[in-house]
Amino acid sequence: MNNPNKETLQRLLQEYKETGDETLILELFESTASLKPPSTSEVDASNSSCINDQDDTMAFAEVFNPNSEDSFSQTSPTFDETNDGTEIGTRDFLHASSYEQTGILGAGGMGTVLQVQDPTLKRTVAMKVLHAQHSTLGDGSFLAEAQISALLQHPSIIPIYEFGTINETPYFTMQEIRGQSLKMLLRQPERPSLHELVSILHTVTKAMEYAHSLGVVHRDLKPSNILVGEFGEVYVVDWGIAVMLPQSSHRHLGMHPSLYLDPVSTGIVGTVGYMSPEQAVGKNDSLSSATDIFALGSILFELLTGAPILNKSTPKPLLWKQQLFEDEEAQATFRTQLLNRMTTSTGLESLCTDALEPSYERRNLSTSTFGKSLQQWLNGSVKRKTAYAHYEASNIIKEE
Repeated sequence: MNNPNKETLQRLLQEYKETGDETLILELFESTASLKPPSTSEVDASNSSCINDQDDTMAFAEVFNPNSEDSFSQTSPTFDETNDGTEIGTRDFLHASSYEQTGILGAGGMGTVLQVQDPTLKRTVAMKVLHAQHSTLGDGSFLAEAQISALLQHPSIIPIYEFGTINETPYFTMQEIRGQSLKMLLRQPERPSLHELVSILHTVTKAMEYAHSLGVVHRDLKPSNILVGEFGEVYVVDWGIAVMLPQSSHRHLGMHPSLYLDPVSTGIVGTVGYMSPEQAVGKNDSLSSATDIFALGSILFELLTGAPILNKSTPKPLLWKQQLFEDEEAQATFRTQLLNRMTTSTGLESLCTDALEPSYERRNLSTSTFGKSLQQWLNGSVKRKTAYAHYEASNIIKEE
């Protein structure tokens, strides 16, 4: 992507306000590491999609093949501003460590992700470094992100290698992934087949089934937080606002307090286009694995229809999501709109609407059931049942 011009910026800002997709803003900065993405408050706090102030695009949240036009810059240095306004290059920052910077993988509101060489193991890894203005463990959100990612040891969750500080600046290292986000795959002129896309979502669901078994809720599942590697690997990334539910069996580990969900607290986090209604109203006592199920349903809807649930005709998307929480008339309208927009019969429409049940009390689908349903569809069992039903219907018509 070339440096953004004024028209492009205005277009993306408008689309951001209409759809509630914060990655549209960060998109401008994916290949220009010298530019810093605006924070939510700098864009338009009143219409903020992601009342989440965590990074939306980091090395492990949006890593591209360097040969692709959508790749991050791998060579140009980035700079962080210290509190006194001076700039310190990341290469200078690494002089105090044993790592050697070999590239830049991405930048977000909270930090920069570098490509570095591990001198001992002689391998390339990704290093996430907190921006200088946030360079204190402070509320611990940076440490919390590393801890939750390290806890979740699954083939579809990027492993954390090390957490530490360099010149009092926190960092952690992790596996470097090369590939594309599901968001980018969906934007390609010739996007993958529905079978391939559902297979990706099935892998994501298995990772989430594992996370949910540990009492961990992601809270920000969306296409830009799903990576597909060069060899078909699938990763769920950006666990920056994940939390542990009160019933989690791992709450005794003494992790950072911000990881433990406080049911009596309030606060809206996530991305409006994919968040559940209970998230939209900040009802933490209503959060559960079903919260992520709604996001999985939102992604499935996008795979089936080619468009996200929220579109340019959706006014005030956050308010619209909040109305779905307890307004039965709005809920009924939402269910009807879903069915009307899924015009092509694939055999997955019922699963999608079940996952997108606006009432969290009636959204009884588990990640295990959601995943098994996707697997059955992939195996062709749903198609066979549908074909048999048509066959039976035709026989009944003939008999009549």
